[in-house]
Amino acid sequence: MNNPPPLFCPNCFTPSQTPYCASCQFDLSDYSKATHHLPFFSVIGDYILGRVLNEDVYSITYIAKKKGQKELFAVKEYCPKPLSIRCSTSLKIKIKNTPEIKSAFTLYLKSFINEAQLLAACQRNSAIEGVLRYTDLVQQNGTVYLVTEYIKGYSLHALYLKNEKQLTEAHIKQWLPSLLNTLENLHQHQRYHQNINLRNIFLLDEKSPTYPSVLMGFDLYRQIKMPFFKTNPCHAPEQFAHHSKTTIDARTDLYLLGAVLFQCLNGLEIPTLKQRLEAPSLIFNNPNIHPILKKTIISCLALSKEQRPQDIATVTILLEPFLSPKIAPSESTQITEDSELKKQLLLWQQTKTLDTIDAYKKYLKYYQSGEQTDIAIEAIKRLELEQRLTLLVENIKQPSPTQTINNSLLLSQTQDSLSDDEFAPAMVLLPTGGFLMGTAKTKKENFDNEKQRMVEIKSPFYISQFPVTFAEYDVFCRENNLIYQSNLSSVTYIKEKNQHPVTNVSWFDAIAYCNWLSEKTGKHYKLPSEIEWEYACRANSQSAYYYGTDPKKLKEYAWYQKNSNGESHPVGLKRPNIWGLYDMHGNIWEWTSTEDIENCTEESHYVSANKSNYPIVRGGSWDDLPWWLRSAYRNGWDATYRSNDLGFRIAKTY
Repeated sequence: MNNPPPLFCPNCFTPSQTPYCASCQFDLSDYSKATHHLPFFSVIGDYILGRVLNEDVYSITYIAKKKGQKELFAVKEYCPKPLSIRCSTSLKIKIKNTPEIKSAFTLYLKSFINEAQLLAACQRNSAIEGVLRYTDLVQQNGTVYLVTEYIKGYSLHALYLKNEKQLTEAHIKQWLPSLLNTLENLHQHQRYHQNINLRNIFLLDEKSPTYPSVLMGFDLYRQIKMPFFKTNPCHAPEQFAHHSKTTIDARTDLYLLGAVLFQCLNGLEIPTLKQRLEAPSLIFNNPNIHPILKKTIISCLALSKEQRPQDIATVTILLEPFLSPKIAPSESTQITEDSELKKQLLLWQQTKTLDTIDAYKKYLKYYQSGEQTDIAIEAIKRLELEQRLTLLVENIKQPSPTQTINNSLLLSQTQDSLSDDEFAPAMVLLPTGGFLMGTAKTKKENFDNEKQRMVEIKSPFYISQFPVTFAEYDVFCRENNLIYQSNLSSVTYIKEKNQHPVTNVSWFDAIAYCNWLSEKTGKHYKLPSEIEWEYACRANSQSAYYYGTDPKKLKEYAWYQKNSNGESHPVGLKRPNIWGLYDMHGNIWEWTSTEDIENCTEESHYVSANKSNYPIVRGGSWDDLPWWLRSAYRNGWDATYRSNDLGFRIAKTY
């Protein structure tokens, strides 16, 4: 279609008065812009949108630049076409008006937000190389936008089509080693991609000696079994299973990797699961595939997980004769140097992943110089200090070793079913352990009612990963024919409030919700005690906030007075603690089951003289200053009180 030339190029954002941009060679006259695409140079948060980079049934991805910066980004808009339409005037995404579609839209929206959190977590885990880097998550136009780095390159699928649907082994050798390294790093952090395919493997334009390929988004929505979107027919057999005990692990990704290699070398997709069950043997059209590579592909594509290689390391060993053939003697010196460097980088990568004193000491034993040496020495000092602090905390008795709880969104969770399509809030299991509750008198932010004392958690317990949302509370209201008691809620003016934490609920309302969940599930749901709440919030930390002491960093972890724009926000948009719990700081105050506000200052106008029916609230809210969001800060409000910054999260006995 013909488009009038804009003032700027929608591909590189340089000034351009003609359809053809001399700077990046983008030709607007060859570009087709659909009516459901956002207009050129629409503003989303701090980002200005350009042309569409990619589109599928679930989302639209635009190239973008940040205001005042030259760096380019990719902005992925959640707009599932079977479930929603775009309003032509306001540009907002409107959900199609049936209960089934509304429920599906919310479910897929959760997966979209979870993907952003998972990408962000990959960055925090020593910045896993080779995975698309997360930048931001923006809420606007009735939907959300995932902002990531912009990768200048092309997909493996584009290369596959360019080469007439068959890649050479030389092509494979260029990107396969870096992809194997990326997958190994992911698996070491117990994260599994589950959607490896030709479109999700991106090859960089510039030559990169370490990571010439980048693994794109996880596409978590494809893992939801709903009628609106088709499941990938090339998925591993266990991904089609509906049984709750079906496990996904490294071998699932190995199946998908085998399917990618099979397609690249064979010129056609792997047969569907139904076809494979009827004829398990794989037929290769290309007779010249390296025998080691062919054997590895067949091994990865075994229908039974038990017959596949155990992990990426095993596959790397299997492929070594293919990826690293013998070199002529004249090149042996250079190869030796390269091998030693590769060995050093591999050991450093393993050392960072383990992050233990012994691991860093082992590295320093072999390598006494280099840029990693100082980092290793500082890491040892940090870990030794953490050990000394831990010993100081454990002064009652040595508790059983606290199990490591990974903050992956795919682990340590349970969710009780309420009906065929409704679930109780997602819960995270916390281990036993001891911790120092309160604040030391030496701390300047100490309050009289934060007297520090040693507390021991003797039994594991569950706590909800997020505060209870409007959507979850509405199920309770509908079933019990209750009218939601709104009280000047900031959220009442937000049309799509389902994923916001429910507010304007009294302590008695929260107790009633817990009792209802207990009746529905046969499990014991309750409000967490304030001891349980602080233990969950701290997650083994002793600092003012679970991430540290610097209030300037709070904007990364919480919604509070400085960044909230005077309202609550959907749960789970900020960084969690190491136990995968979100919004423990800020967004909304949270009721606890504890009613005694012992040692509270007389000046506090929230607390009655007899201390009766004044349950303790924790966490701070979108309307509060940083010191009210501290892990130790505690206050008490009347049990009948309702407010637009007050809600709750729940606990469950183990």
